[in-house]
Amino acid sequence: KACSMVISDRHFAAQIRGGPRNAVAKFDDVGCALKWLDEQPWADDPATKLWVAHQGDGHWMDGKTAHYVAGKTSPMGFNFGAVEPDAGGLDLSAQREAVRAFLRRKP
Repeated sequence: KACSMVISDRHFAAQIRGGPRNAVAKFDDVGCALKWLDEQPWADDPATKLWVAHQGDGHWMDGKTAHYVAGKTSPMGFNFGAVEPDAGGLDLSAQREAVRAFLRRKP
């Protein structure tokens, strides 16, 4: 099931479209989106779309090419935001691993 939280801060929002029904799931924290995506058997299907909001001005970006930086306070506590690829940070693959590591540390 996708996150059912209201998007409280558009600077950390994410959307995923994919799966057999090509349905859209919306999230209030990029970390929640990546956690949920990891649980989908079609997560790495090239047809899967991921959009993330830029942490600065909230404009939508391709989440597969965006980079991710820590140090922000996000709605669900993953505490990273999306930035343009040339702004540094982790690429999507590294960020997905960072989310997995974060979840392993949670009690």
